[in-house]
Amino acid sequence: MRNQYKFGDMKKDNVQTKAEAVQEEAASGAAPASVETETRAGYEVVSAAEDTVPSGDEVPVQETTAPGEAMKATMVLCWPGTEELMEKIWRKMYSGDGLAFGTVPENSGTVAELAGIVADETVADRFVLVMPGCVPCCKVTEAELALPVVYVEKSGKRLLDHGLPMMFDKDILVDVLAQAGDKADSETVLEAYNRAAGVRPVEVGMSFGNYVTPVRRAVPCENRVIEALLKKKFLLCSSEGFRAIRNILEKHAG
Repeated sequence: MRNQYKFGDMKKDNVQTKAEAVQEEAASGAAPASVETETRAGYEVVSAAEDTVPSGDEVPVQETTAPGEAMKATMVLCWPGTEELMEKIWRKMYSGDGLAFGTVPENSGTVAELAGIVADETVADRFVLVMPGCVPCCKVTEAELALPVVYVEKSGKRLLDHGLPMMFDKDILVDVLAQAGDKADSETVLEAYNRAAGVRPVEVGMSFGNYVTPVRRAVPCENRVIEALLKKKFLLCSSEGFRAIRNILEKHAG
């Protein structure tokens, strides 16, 4: 279970980290809590355990990540049962630092995941979120993952909650989530974030360019999927579509 915020209380300056609590306890003479981590549902969760105060005036700073461990900068979320395959594909196609994976339910929403990630101190202040079902077709770079995009349907409808990689800055995101409230839909939240960040997304779609091919149906055209793996940047799958082309994706993973 990830940390949860009530959006109305999400003011980053007022949130006290566990490391700060340790230092305050030490200054008051109480035994500080040492920070330990455990893995829950793909995320590292910070917990506290009693420890003794070392002799001397200095109290060591407690870390929420192991020494030498990179902060999570690219969070790839996966549906249950897809984790191993998704990790194999992403590690083959992306060599950037801080790649991490988490498992979420099939009905999980973008805003709910952002609220959990923004409270996770093991995730970098600037991070990329990849929602489940987003499969890289070829080698992708850190700069490509950070590119802000808007998905344009054939009808002309524009979608910001598209499931393609999205870059976020926690300082901006905290304020946007707090102002949006817990009833706001994902399109409203993401539009507010782009406005606050001064972002103008690049238009992408299936019917033009070579960026993405959606795989939404339970019986997709396999030839179109194979063509996309050869020519496009990403496949964007629904859970049904992912299951339907799993044999193709396993070959793609090598």
